[in-house]
Amino acid sequence: MSAEERKKVVPQTIMIGGKAFATYTQAKRIVKLVNDVGAVVNNDPDIGDLLKVVFILNYNVSVAEILIPGSELSQRISTAGIEASGTSNMKFALNGCLIIGTLDGANVEIREEIGKDNFFLFGAEAHDVPKLRKEREQGLFVPDPRFEEAKNFVKSRAFGVVIYTTSFVKCTRD
Repeated sequence: MSAEERKKVVPQTIMIGGKAFATYTQAKRIVKLVNDVGAVVNNDPDIGDLLKVVFILNYNVSVAEILIPGSELSQRISTAGIEASGTSNMKFALNGCLIIGTLDGANVEIREEIGKDNFFLFGAEAHDVPKLRKEREQGLFVPDPRFEEAKNFVKSRAFGVVIYTTSFVKCTRD
């Protein structure tokens, strides 16, 4: 962006909150990746003053009381029918946030109350999940090219050293 274009950009902060139980290795890897992405984005000379990525440690009710009233968008992306989306999303909706999420847990009730036009559905619905898992097991699932591009960017070591396994991508800083 030119200097003039940059003046027109409203700075944004992306806050990602959560916890990783001691035995939940995949969640710990995701937290690590978020922090590594944040380190790169936040320190980038071109966008570091326009975009910040922050991981909120130990997200809980006390933290939510501070963050929710000042938030504009809430994304709760869980596997529909498997993982609850959390009732804090109801609090985000009550405070005027736009909601992006799967139809799971509290999101089902939120969508009913605020209307389909005010809820941005992301991902599959619970009745679609078994079919999608079967297609993936059979090698029939074709990921969106943008996802593949993002995955390849992570693998490029843009956020640190990448260690591969069959089920996850782990990022660590050099």
